[in-house]
Amino acid sequence: MNKKILLAKDHTAIQNFTHQILLLQNFNVDSEKNGKRALEKLSKHA
Repeated sequence: MNKKILLAKDHTAIQNFTHQILLLQNFNVDSEKNGKRALEKLSKHA
């Protein structure tokens, strides 16, 4: 099963740490630096 997640976090260190934890849990992780960019990305793929 392919589990995807879009991670939006404006603090780089926390985003990197969370990204790595999610990868270890077998998620396909896509990251954005803030919520606005994440919503823009979601609207492009809808």
